[in-house]
Amino acid sequence: MGLFSSKSKKHYLFTSESVGEGHPDKLCDQISDAVLDECLRLDADAHVACETFATTDFVLVGGEVKFTKNAEENAKKLASEVESIARRVACDIGYTDEKFGLDGNKMEFMNRIHAQSSDIAQGVEGTGLEEFKGQQGAGDQGMMFGFACSETPELMPATLIYSHNILRRATELRKTRTIPWLRPDAKSQVTIEYEGFKPIRIDTV
Repeated sequence: MGLFSSKSKKHYLFTSESVGEGHPDKLCDQISDAVLDECLRLDADAHVACETFATTDFVLVGGEVKFTKNAEENAKKLASEVESIARRVACDIGYTDEKFGLDGNKMEFMNRIHAQSSDIAQGVEGTGLEEFKGQQGAGDQGMMFGFACSETPELMPATLIYSHNILRRATELRKTRTIPWLRPDAKSQVTIEYEGFKPIRIDTV
Protein backbone atom coordinates (compact mmCIF):
# COMPACT_ATOMS: atom_id res chain seq x y z
CA MET A 1 0.00 0.00 0.00
CA GLY A 2 1.39 3.41 -0.89
CA LEU A 3 0.30 6.99 -0.30
CA PHE A 4 1.71 10.13 -1.91
CA SER A 5 1.95 13.51 -0.18
CA SER A 6 3.32 16.37 -2.27
CA LYS A 7 5.92 18.75 -0.79
CA SER A 8 7.09 20.34 -4.04
CA LYS A 9 7.46 19.41 -7.67
CA LYS A 10 10.72 17.55 -6.99
CA HIS A 11 10.31 16.57 -3.33
CA TYR A 12 7.46 14.44 -2.09
CA LEU A 13 6.62 11.92 0.64
CA PHE A 14 5.64 8.33 -0.12
CA THR A 15 4.19 6.02 2.54
CA SER A 16 3.75 2.24 2.64
CA GLU A 17 2.34 0.06 5.36
CA SER A 18 2.63 -3.62 6.17
CA VAL A 19 0.71 -5.88 8.52
CA GLY A 20 2.06 -8.72 10.64
CA GLU A 21 1.20 -12.39 10.27
CA GLY A 22 -1.33 -12.07 13.09
CA HIS A 23 -3.32 -9.27 11.46
CA PRO A 24 -6.85 -10.62 10.82
CA ASP A 25 -6.46 -10.24 7.04
CA LYS A 26 -3.15 -12.14 7.08
CA LEU A 27 -4.52 -14.82 9.40
CA CYS A 28 -7.40 -15.41 6.99
CA ASP A 29 -5.09 -15.42 3.96
CA GLN A 30 -2.80 -17.99 5.57
CA ILE A 31 -5.68 -20.30 6.49
CA SER A 32 -7.11 -20.07 2.96
CA ASP A 33 -3.65 -20.69 1.49
CA ALA A 34 -3.17 -23.75 3.70
CA VAL A 35 -6.55 -25.15 2.58
CA LEU A 36 -5.52 -24.55 -1.04
CA ASP A 37 -2.22 -26.37 -0.41
CA GLU A 38 -4.12 -29.36 0.94
CA CYS A 39 -6.48 -29.39 -2.06
CA LEU A 40 -3.52 -29.33 -4.47
CA ARG A 41 -1.82 -32.07 -2.47
CA LEU A 42 -4.90 -34.24 -2.97
CA ASP A 43 -5.37 -33.25 -6.62
CA ALA A 44 -2.94 -31.02 -8.55
CA ASP A 45 -5.76 -30.06 -10.94
CA ALA A 46 -8.29 -29.08 -8.28
CA HIS A 47 -10.28 -25.87 -8.72
CA VAL A 48 -10.35 -23.96 -5.43
CA ALA A 49 -12.10 -20.76 -4.33
CA CYS A 50 -11.53 -20.54 -0.57
CA GLU A 51 -12.25 -17.63 1.78
CA THR A 52 -11.76 -17.32 5.54
CA PHE A 53 -13.54 -15.06 8.02
CA ALA A 54 -12.19 -14.47 11.52
CA THR A 55 -13.42 -12.54 14.52
CA THR A 56 -13.11 -12.89 18.29
CA ASP A 57 -12.81 -16.60 19.15
CA PHE A 58 -14.35 -17.65 15.83
CA VAL A 59 -13.11 -18.73 12.38
CA LEU A 60 -15.21 -19.70 9.37
CA VAL A 61 -13.78 -21.25 6.20
CA GLY A 62 -15.99 -21.36 3.14
CA GLY A 63 -15.94 -21.53 -0.61
CA GLU A 64 -16.14 -23.90 -3.54
CA VAL A 65 -13.85 -26.79 -4.49
CA LYS A 66 -13.92 -29.10 -7.47
CA PHE A 67 -11.67 -32.15 -7.53
CA THR A 68 -10.94 -33.61 -10.94
CA LYS A 69 -9.62 -36.91 -9.60
CA ASN A 70 -11.27 -39.17 -6.98
CA ALA A 71 -13.74 -36.36 -6.35
CA GLU A 72 -15.87 -37.98 -3.65
CA GLU A 73 -12.94 -39.47 -1.76
CA ASN A 74 -10.91 -36.24 -1.86
CA ALA A 75 -13.89 -34.13 -0.81
CA LYS A 76 -14.31 -36.33 2.27
CA LYS A 77 -10.59 -36.11 3.07
CA LEU A 78 -10.65 -32.32 2.77
CA ALA A 79 -13.75 -32.03 4.94
CA SER A 80 -12.01 -34.00 7.67
CA GLU A 81 -8.88 -31.81 7.51
CA VAL A 82 -10.15 -28.22 7.20
CA GLU A 83 -10.69 -27.63 10.91
CA SER A 84 -7.29 -29.00 11.93
CA ILE A 85 -5.65 -26.89 9.20
CA ALA A 86 -7.27 -23.71 10.50
CA ARG A 87 -6.37 -24.48 14.11
CA ARG A 88 -2.76 -25.32 13.19
CA VAL A 89 -2.27 -22.09 11.24
CA ALA A 90 -3.76 -19.97 14.02
CA CYS A 91 -1.54 -21.63 16.64
CA ASP A 92 1.59 -21.42 14.46
CA ILE A 93 1.02 -17.66 14.12
CA GLY A 94 0.81 -17.34 17.90
CA TYR A 95 -2.91 -17.29 18.61
CA THR A 96 -2.78 -19.64 21.58
CA ASP A 97 -4.39 -17.51 24.29
CA GLU A 98 -7.95 -16.23 24.56
CA LYS A 99 -6.67 -12.88 25.85
CA PHE A 100 -5.23 -12.32 22.33
CA GLY A 101 -8.80 -12.47 21.00
CA LEU A 102 -8.32 -15.92 19.50
CA ASP A 103 -7.06 -19.28 20.73
CA GLY A 104 -6.54 -21.74 17.89
CA ASN A 105 -7.05 -24.66 20.26
CA LYS A 106 -10.36 -23.46 21.68
CA MET A 107 -11.91 -21.16 19.05
CA GLU A 108 -15.32 -21.90 17.55
CA PHE A 109 -14.95 -23.17 13.98
CA MET A 110 -17.29 -23.62 11.02
CA ASN A 111 -16.58 -25.31 7.69
CA ARG A 112 -18.73 -24.09 4.79
CA ILE A 113 -16.73 -25.46 1.86
CA HIS A 114 -18.88 -27.15 -0.77
CA ALA A 115 -18.65 -28.42 -4.34
CA GLN A 116 -18.06 -25.88 -7.08
CA SER A 117 -21.16 -24.62 -8.88
CA SER A 118 -21.70 -26.37 -12.22
CA ASP A 119 -22.32 -22.97 -13.83
CA ILE A 120 -18.92 -21.69 -12.71
CA ALA A 121 -17.28 -24.98 -13.65
CA GLN A 122 -18.55 -24.85 -17.24
CA GLY A 123 -17.36 -21.26 -17.57
CA VAL A 124 -13.89 -22.09 -16.32
CA GLU A 125 -13.58 -25.35 -18.24
CA GLY A 126 -15.12 -24.16 -21.48
CA THR A 127 -17.90 -26.75 -21.48
CA GLY A 128 -20.78 -24.30 -21.83
CA LEU A 129 -21.77 -22.46 -25.02
CA GLU A 130 -20.66 -24.11 -28.23
CA GLU A 131 -18.57 -21.13 -29.41
CA PHE A 132 -16.44 -21.34 -26.25
CA LYS A 133 -15.89 -25.09 -26.22
CA GLY A 134 -12.40 -26.05 -25.09
CA GLN A 135 -11.43 -22.50 -24.06
CA GLN A 136 -10.08 -21.77 -20.59
CA GLY A 137 -12.16 -19.26 -18.67
CA ALA A 138 -11.63 -17.34 -15.44
CA GLY A 139 -13.66 -17.82 -12.27
CA ASP A 140 -13.03 -14.23 -11.19
CA GLN A 141 -11.81 -11.12 -12.91
CA GLY A 142 -9.63 -8.40 -11.46
CA MET A 143 -7.46 -5.48 -12.45
CA MET A 144 -4.06 -4.91 -10.83
CA PHE A 145 -1.04 -2.75 -11.48
CA GLY A 146 2.53 -2.92 -10.27
CA PHE A 147 6.09 -2.26 -11.24
CA ALA A 148 9.67 -3.11 -10.33
CA CYS A 149 12.14 -0.45 -9.19
CA SER A 150 15.83 -0.38 -8.27
CA GLU A 151 15.50 1.09 -4.76
CA THR A 152 16.06 -2.26 -3.01
CA PRO A 153 17.56 -5.67 -3.85
CA GLU A 154 13.99 -7.03 -3.82
CA LEU A 155 13.14 -4.58 -6.66
CA MET A 156 10.29 -3.12 -4.65
CA PRO A 157 9.79 0.35 -3.13
CA ALA A 158 11.96 1.00 -0.07
CA THR A 159 8.96 2.11 1.99
CA LEU A 160 7.30 -1.28 1.54
CA ILE A 161 10.45 -3.36 2.13
CA TYR A 162 11.31 -1.41 5.31
CA SER A 163 7.73 -1.84 6.56
CA HIS A 164 7.94 -5.59 5.91
CA ASN A 165 11.36 -5.86 7.59
CA ILE A 166 10.15 -4.11 10.75
CA LEU A 167 7.39 -6.68 11.13
CA ARG A 168 9.65 -9.63 10.33
CA ARG A 169 11.91 -8.47 13.16
CA ALA A 170 8.92 -7.95 15.47
CA THR A 171 7.75 -11.50 14.72
CA GLU A 172 11.21 -12.86 15.52
CA LEU A 173 11.34 -10.95 18.82
CA ARG A 174 7.84 -12.17 19.72
CA LYS A 175 8.40 -15.84 18.89
CA THR A 176 11.76 -16.00 20.68
CA ARG A 177 10.12 -14.31 23.70
CA THR A 178 12.79 -11.60 23.57
CA ILE A 179 9.91 -9.15 23.97
CA PRO A 180 7.37 -11.34 25.76
CA TRP A 181 4.51 -8.85 25.71
CA LEU A 182 4.31 -8.62 21.91
CA ARG A 183 1.17 -10.11 20.35
CA PRO A 184 0.52 -11.51 16.84
CA ASP A 185 -1.49 -8.62 15.39
CA ALA A 186 0.80 -5.80 14.24
CA LYS A 187 1.13 -3.04 11.67
CA SER A 188 4.02 -0.86 10.53
CA GLN A 189 4.17 2.24 8.37
CA VAL A 190 7.19 3.96 6.83
CA THR A 191 7.28 7.34 5.07
CA ILE A 192 10.26 8.32 2.91
CA GLU A 193 11.03 11.65 1.28
CA TYR A 194 11.90 11.43 -2.40
CA GLU A 195 13.69 13.78 -4.73
CA GLY A 196 12.36 12.83 -8.13
CA PHE A 197 12.56 9.02 -8.07
CA LYS A 198 15.40 8.87 -5.52
CA PRO A 199 14.72 8.18 -1.81
CA ILE A 200 16.74 10.68 0.23
CA ARG A 201 15.61 10.26 3.85
CA ILE A 202 13.21 8.44 6.12
CA ASP A 203 10.62 10.95 7.31
CA THR A 204 8.47 8.88 9.67
CA VAL A 205 8.24 5.37 11.10
